[in-house]
Amino acid sequence: MDSSTNPSVCLYTVVFTLKDKKPSENQYVQMLLLWLSHSIHANILSEQDSLKLFIDSVTYTYLTTNTHFSLLLSKLPCTPAMFLFESPTTLLEGCSWKYLIDVDSYKQAIVMYCDIDIYLCKPLGLFCKSLESNTLYVHPEGPIHDPNYGAHFSKEELEKIPANSVGFSAGKFILTGKEVAKTFLHSVRWFLSKSLTTTYYCLEQPIFNYAIYRNPTIHVNITTLTPVISVNFKGYTKDSTVFLDCMGEPGNGSLHLEKFVQAMCLFHIGIL
Repeated sequence: MDSSTNPSVCLYTVVFTLKDKKPSENQYVQMLLLWLSHSIHANILSEQDSLKLFIDSVTYTYLTTNTHFSLLLSKLPCTPAMFLFESPTTLLEGCSWKYLIDVDSYKQAIVMYCDIDIYLCKPLGLFCKSLESNTLYVHPEGPIHDPNYGAHFSKEELEKIPANSVGFSAGKFILTGKEVAKTFLHSVRWFLSKSLTTTYYCLEQPIFNYAIYRNPTIHVNITTLTPVISVNFKGYTKDSTVFLDCMGEPGNGSLHLEKFVQAMCLFHIGIL
């Protein structure tokens, strides 16, 4: 990529309230408002970037009629885009929306998915300046033989994978190059379509990992994100950390919100 200027970034995320639940009681809705507020305050995005939000229509209606959501969107330096869905019946269904992004719908050089419990610490364009083209960037978290990452593999498939192979987080990933993005996202969608009744503790993450391992032609970078990611404040440094991942039990909104609020408090007193 051109090292003289910061590349443009299409940042997107997903938020939803399960069918027959109330958005007013959904902690992820409150987290989205904090996530947006902080991203604006910290200049995470620039005019050349874009923000896309995949959201169910019930939650969207609640946000636009009962919160300062619309005001926050108006303060973004770039124009946001909303993609509305019917309320999902399961966590897996909602999380699967992240793979539905239309690669041809954005003009930015880079597409980046990020869960809303990930606190963004620095402008994304500056960080993405060093990324290579035509690459899938992922964050290794644990061994692929751990069910949190490898549960979708058969026993026979896992036996063929070296014992020191790693599993990756599905909560944040970066794609550079539209053909790579199309190939990877299509692959995840295909495997998901065959597994919609499958239940994993980490939701679609084992399928995300399965798609990575089943696409050996895709150039996968597993080293670049590690130095710039802090998981639950571990290894955080003000100089290098770009992503502060407030991870925890999938679907436990109160836990993630508590960690995110702690991060915002530390940011506003200058520690983060």
